[in-house]
Amino acid sequence: PALITNLSDSGCAIETGLLLGEPGTALTVTFQARIADAPQVISVPGVIRSVRGQLTQQMRYGVEFSGNADDPAAFALKSFIYEQLAEA
Repeated sequence: PALITNLSDSGCAIETGLLLGEPGTALTVTFQARIADAPQVISVPGVIRSVRGQLTQQMRYGVEFSGNADDPAAFALKSFIYEQLAEA
């Protein structure tokens, strides 16, 4: 399990007790979101840019997304973010 604590169309911060990798490690961030009241799974490729914490505690990862802006996942991500901003 992991918690996304900060999300934008260019990256996110993830807190978890799991070891995800070191800076430079490629990964895919996958999460469930509700867009226009419809559940969706969004998967975005990224690269770990920063790691904070110790393995015995909660780790915090800074992830930069590396997907193509025209990718359907990037479109879904932007839709989710803009919908959240509109509700705030």
